[in-house]
Amino acid sequence: MFTVAWIAALSHERAAGEAMFDDEFEDGPDDFKKSSGDVNAYSWGRIGKHYVLIASLPAGEYGTSAAATIAQALRSSLPHIRVGLLVGIGAGIPGEVLGPDGTFTLRRDVRLGDVVVSEPSGTSGGVVQLDKVKMLESNAQPRPLRIGNLNSPPTALRTALSKMKSRHERERSKMLSLMEQALGKYPKMAASYVHPRLKKPALAQDIYHFRDGTLLAHDARTEPMIHYGVIGSSDTLVKSAVHRDQLMDRLSAEAIDPLCIEMEAAGLMNGFPCLVIRGVCDYADEYKNDKWQQYASLVAASFAKEYLSYIQPDDVERTGPLSGDSGMLRDIVVKTRILDQRLHDRDMSERQRRFSAWLDAPDSSTNLSKARRLHLRGSGQWFLDSGAFKSWEATPSGSLWLNGNAGCGKTIMSSTLIEKLQAEDPQEKGPLIYFFFSFAEDKKQTAEHCIRSLIDQLWREAPARSDDVEKLFHASIDGGKQPSWETLISTLEALISQYRHVRVVLDALDECQDRKSLLPWLDGLISLDSTQMIVTSRREHDIIQALHEHIPSKWTVSLHPTAIADDIQTYVQHRLRTGAGFKKIAKEHEMRNEIENTLVQKANGIFRWVQCQLDELEKCRSLADLRRQLTRLPSDLPKTYSRILENLPKSDEKMTTQLLQFLLVSERPLRLDEAVDAIAVSLYPVPSFNKEERYLHHSDIISLCSSLISIEHHPDDPSAEGDAGGYEEVQLAHFSVKEFLLSPELYKTRNHLAPRFALRFAKAEVAKVLLVYLINLDHNLTTAQIVQEFPLSVFAARHWPSFCVEAGPDDDLLNHFTIQILEYGSDRYRTWLCLYDPERDGDNEPWTAQKACRTRAAINSLYFAALIGLMPALQHLLQIGADVTARGGIYGKALQAASFRGHVEIVQLLLDNGAEVNAEGGIYGNALQLLLVKGAEVNAKGGYYGNALQVASFHGHVETVQLLLDNGAEVNAQGGLYRNVLQAALAGGNAETVQLLLDNGAELNA
Repeated sequence: MFTVAWIAALSHERAAGEAMFDDEFEDGPDDFKKSSGDVNAYSWGRIGKHYVLIASLPAGEYGTSAAATIAQALRSSLPHIRVGLLVGIGAGIPGEVLGPDGTFTLRRDVRLGDVVVSEPSGTSGGVVQLDKVKMLESNAQPRPLRIGNLNSPPTALRTALSKMKSRHERERSKMLSLMEQALGKYPKMAASYVHPRLKKPALAQDIYHFRDGTLLAHDARTEPMIHYGVIGSSDTLVKSAVHRDQLMDRLSAEAIDPLCIEMEAAGLMNGFPCLVIRGVCDYADEYKNDKWQQYASLVAASFAKEYLSYIQPDDVERTGPLSGDSGMLRDIVVKTRILDQRLHDRDMSERQRRFSAWLDAPDSSTNLSKARRLHLRGSGQWFLDSGAFKSWEATPSGSLWLNGNAGCGKTIMSSTLIEKLQAEDPQEKGPLIYFFFSFAEDKKQTAEHCIRSLIDQLWREAPARSDDVEKLFHASIDGGKQPSWETLISTLEALISQYRHVRVVLDALDECQDRKSLLPWLDGLISLDSTQMIVTSRREHDIIQALHEHIPSKWTVSLHPTAIADDIQTYVQHRLRTGAGFKKIAKEHEMRNEIENTLVQKANGIFRWVQCQLDELEKCRSLADLRRQLTRLPSDLPKTYSRILENLPKSDEKMTTQLLQFLLVSERPLRLDEAVDAIAVSLYPVPSFNKEERYLHHSDIISLCSSLISIEHHPDDPSAEGDAGGYEEVQLAHFSVKEFLLSPELYKTRNHLAPRFALRFAKAEVAKVLLVYLINLDHNLTTAQIVQEFPLSVFAARHWPSFCVEAGPDDDLLNHFTIQILEYGSDRYRTWLCLYDPERDGDNEPWTAQKACRTRAAINSLYFAALIGLMPALQHLLQIGADVTARGGIYGKALQAASFRGHVEIVQLLLDNGAEVNAEGGIYGNALQLLLVKGAEVNAKGGYYGNALQVASFHGHVETVQLLLDNGAEVNAQGGLYRNVLQAALAGGNAETVQLLLDNGAELNA
């Protein structure tokens, strides 16, 4: 009688199990009859004294729901089954530990090819369901609580496991000989199921990737080690180190420490208790692949066969049949399927979140919302009624160019067009995607971010059509690296090709900072048969040259003053009617008419000029004052801005200048509370930050220079009506303001403030403000409290280094503040490193990792000075005896950090002060030639990529690759993330580098 069920989800798990049969039978027992609904595939055989069936579902089905379905069918079709084994592959969890020196180690020696076996302990039955938690709300944060426990295996299985463990303390396992017997019996399996090192010598090492990018290389074990303990079961495939470690952190709070993660056991344990046996094939991280899966399947199967020899048939017979509570199992299947769907939905949502975070696409809907708020009913209608627009709209593909001078209302017109196109049926007209280039945010000034935004919008339009996006994400090792420019373009074009028509609106091409990339790409986009485009810009030479070949004159529309005069008049009338400062002349009809006529007559088609004049006229206190102002209106925008600066009250000059400097150099607008704190800092005569200098009403900041800055409200939900919460940002009011502050026109006015807006000077002043702010924080508070009470703290911690470097080394006061913040062991040094991690690019959450923060603060400040490129601070630290050879940080030492960031002068200084040129563990940097001159070992291994040649090949640095080869680098050296240099170059996608390596002897099959 068949009493043992061996469950295998994947084809190679099943094949490995079948290879363990001592005898294999074509058919099951004579009385076997599949119940209705049983879709299991069965194999029948004998292993030792036991008759064993192997059950699996049709190809492609796995997870807890699939496992529960197998169990339900087994109960119905084979009620005499007594015990079960779940045998296959899983992900090992060695357990990363972050040490006080900033380095990672492993808590246990779980390696690829080992075996993990579920063993009950304490309150755990040996398997824990990772996904089965509910959220308990508390006053602080929601916290997870595990609901339900999974059963232990039957007594017969636990008894046999105890006997086997005892025997293995005295004797070696029989697994190796059982594997050899199986491969000898089935020679065809040998090519795929042998130890990976026998298939590929490069896999002789088992590489573990720590989160900080460092590697741990073990010699791969040829004899598996057996680990007993808790196994975690998840219905979601875990292939992210971050996700894995979040799960482990959560479980550690419950005193649960899994050795392995798999995907089926939780679907079985309550209705079909069994022993779970998993061969380790990966580490549940981004480097997950199938190279170890077949070998790991065979390892697990060999353990299962040896284990069966310890199970007594009489003990199995005494175990009750599994058919006793089929109703409970059906309930488990139903509930598991519901959970399966919820987890699938959650997984899709999580993948979408991860993809969006990785794509890092700027949100142009904020620009659209702002422009729509400024739009007045009826304005722009003349263009919608024009022949040019109507003929363009009626053409399936074609491009229209709307152009005009600065401040003439192009962006408002773009928003009007987008609103019109959004009202049309997307099923008939195709999806609408748009992008607003903007001077106010760095992420809205490049062609690459424009493409990212368009990809994001098209992908959200129809996630079902997202195969190309999935390919893009997978090609990046699930978000581990960024796509190339060419890959982004091809992905966008592939998404567009899935539609008959796609409508595209691109506003303010002239505000793009890399037009040499933008315009050739735009040329290709316009040429696609399925795109219908509108672009807006000023009439600048390179844009004219790029567009005139593709856009006919009938669809080239200029916003001439005469065309928009009526819209300007509508705007003036609206301001006179609604402006708070004009209520005092509500009955002065003659005065109102004079203002309206004068402004419309002198506007010359520039809305922005009209807006500024109305801002100033609102401040007038008498009719005489109004008439004087009307007689001396500045003739253009530069003269308007110059007058505003000249008329600043002396008492506001310091704060206004400081605010404008911030807005001029910042890569993004400031939050309103950030701006309030920025102007509450004083640099002279005594550097200080005083909370009592904060504006009581934050919005009063607009009074400093209302025509030069603006406050924008951003709701939490952009689609919500009315006050939907959110936040407010301060930014320069218009691109022309930034142009004026940086232009020679300001110097020609001989305004004493002009030198303060020179970029280098402005960056130095902003860096000083940020450093003074950080130095004066209350360092006794927790990081979370600092973030709450000092709104500028995160911005300050992140941005002072870049502003400091860009300002240059010659500002003594700035250097003084830099040395203060870098005082090793000080509270301010610790606070800075809790708020920001200088080793990471981009924003990072400061208050979520106190332990990592303490570890960073233990790294000496010389390392961070070298990493950032702070020469004066570095010189000071060396003078006071900082240890140039100290270890710490992800790059190992200060020399490697400076080399990686390309700080050649700092590399030279460190070498001159005793840095070890051959120190291993550094990654790579632009100062490589200098290191070679000093005698660096060109083939030194270590770091994320293995050696310098591999990282140079991946990044496509052809000259550096040639330099390394000329200095004796081994072209076929093995190791690192991509195993060899040629594979790294292929992964990086640089054809010239690949050819250079081949010309220098790189072997395709190395």
